[in-house]
Amino acid sequence: MSSSSSSSTPPAVKKAGRLTCDSCRIRKVKCIPPSDGAGGPCTQCSRHSVPCTHTPHVRKKMLPRNGKRIEQCRAAASESTRINNADDSGSPELTMTRVDGALACAQVSTILASHLLQQFRQTPETYLSLLDLSGLIREVESVSGRVDLLPPTHEALARVIMAQTACYSSHPLLFGPPLTPNSSSGIPSFDLVAGPSPPPFTDLREYGRRRASLCHELREAAVRCVWEKGTMAKVDDDENAATCWIVSRLVEGQPEGAGTPYLVAAVTQFRILASKGHSSPRDSKWPFYFLLESLYSLQAGMPSTFTDSDFLLLCGPIPRPLGDYAHQARHMECIDVFDAFVCPYLYHAAALARTCVINFTGAYARQQPISAASMQEYLTSLESLHDLLTILDARADGLLGAMPPHIAATCRLAACRQLVNFGWCALALAPIQELKRRIAELDALGESGRTPMERGLQKEALAVMLAQASRIGDRATAIFVERASRISTLAWLSAHLVHLDYAGWWEQVKTSPAREEDRRSRAGGLLHAALLSGWTSITSAPVDAAIQEMNLYLSTPSSHYGLPLPPQQQIIPTDYNNILPFPSPGPQQPFFDSNSHAAHAAYWSSSGTPATGSASGSGSAHSSPATEDAPPQWAPLSSGMTAAAGWTYPDQTGFVEVGLEAPYYA
Repeated sequence: MSSSSSSSTPPAVKKAGRLTCDSCRIRKVKCIPPSDGAGGPCTQCSRHSVPCTHTPHVRKKMLPRNGKRIEQCRAAASESTRINNADDSGSPELTMTRVDGALACAQVSTILASHLLQQFRQTPETYLSLLDLSGLIREVESVSGRVDLLPPTHEALARVIMAQTACYSSHPLLFGPPLTPNSSSGIPSFDLVAGPSPPPFTDLREYGRRRASLCHELREAAVRCVWEKGTMAKVDDDENAATCWIVSRLVEGQPEGAGTPYLVAAVTQFRILASKGHSSPRDSKWPFYFLLESLYSLQAGMPSTFTDSDFLLLCGPIPRPLGDYAHQARHMECIDVFDAFVCPYLYHAAALARTCVINFTGAYARQQPISAASMQEYLTSLESLHDLLTILDARADGLLGAMPPHIAATCRLAACRQLVNFGWCALALAPIQELKRRIAELDALGESGRTPMERGLQKEALAVMLAQASRIGDRATAIFVERASRISTLAWLSAHLVHLDYAGWWEQVKTSPAREEDRRSRAGGLLHAALLSGWTSITSAPVDAAIQEMNLYLSTPSSHYGLPLPPQQQIIPTDYNNILPFPSPGPQQPFFDSNSHAAHAAYWSSSGTPATGSASGSGSAHSSPATEDAPPQWAPLSSGMTAAAGWTYPDQTGFVEVGLEAPYYA
């Protein structure tokens, strides 16, 4: 009975505890209620004779877990997981969900930081040993890509490198949505597979426009960080100077001359560090810095910041005259030539760039008449430099053919070869453009300021100098087109290292005294390079106009376009292999589809040569001309150019992946 009654008794309800009084809470002591159980003051308050009060605590209602920021974080996390999974599967086509505001900046910095820094290892700057990032990359990885957690010097350097490499990478987070409904949402990958160059006349300008927004944000963040960290005023180590150097190229052209203060700061810091013994003299990187800075000054029409005293401080004794090296190099082994003569070549090329600014293209020189003797001396030195360039280029060609690809020594040699060729071409183009500008200025002035005889004599003198310079310029045009159309990495096509004036070179092609066949071949190679250059940034209006003119020129018979045609010259064959100055991809070289590498491999293993002009999958890639029923599937700028030349392209929509990790070498 007693047991049943006890089992039916309901459990005792726990009495609510007494709340801590305000005084005990402030003093952080235990609040002990009175022993008699009455509702009086607590023991602590009674002991100290203080009022015992209780402030009611009202708990706020929790918000539902579906706020805007939570949804953004969930979307960003799922996007990051999806991208990582896609990278593991090797898919070259990815889409992007853009997250705005501060969340987007944090997401970009964590996802892209390590990727972009690793990509910088495959740029010409790294191949030329201008900057070593091994320590910085380890630091960024230690903070999981949070560059804002790095020391100030390293954060500024990391941000400017990210801003520069974002112009080359094919990471999907860098690109916005397609600009036209007919455009593919996929991004061609230039990071996974080695192969030949992209197909002829592959227009990549849309991708430059699609990446422009985020590249602008990264560039603005980098410049802001440089100013906030005081990088230009600190002379601590080479990293500050390298940061100023890179940011000078990032901001160049926005507006004109915006990079000059950063360049002057970089050179000044290099000089101070070397004088204090913090920089290693005789390092192989310094001659490259000298040439690059001189070419930048030549492009901007401003005096060079480096001097011969700086060369003595950083590189050693001034090299001997050019003629001595050219004669000696002809009797030496290939590898010895580069070890002994690259530094003298770079010095003399930089000296010629400074001479050109002082005598012809600088702000003061443009207000003075050009001396025929100075021009003759400059052209003679340019010829001597070309003699040494020819020897270096031939030795490089032999070495690259014997060396294994993708090793550090091969990459460095290929980058050096590109730079010395582009440098000589820039030295040849600058005086020609200045002479043409002065002649056009005389024509525009008309009767004002000078008598007809004075104008005639001055114009005749300029025309004689232009004819002399154009003979060298014709050679430079051929060299530039060949090197620009056979790049080892797409990073060469940006303006971050050397300015490539496609519009200026097209003017040279138009006025070239070469045969019509050679002229069209150069126009084709130049058009190919100009279209590829759109991958890194938005092309300028002059370049877009030059692309349209080249497209029209190649699609129009020679006798109808209006260019001077040498006598007894025939129209070139319709086979586009003869249009370009480099071998076009053959029928057995696959064009990777942007949807699937596996599907593309299966396609080639089953069908062999891709079909053009028919749906059956048979036939040669270049044997059947395009018709109205079966137009070329890979169209360049317009179908008119292909119809006029009879070009056909494989039935694929992707690109051969030639990129930063796996460059190809000409």
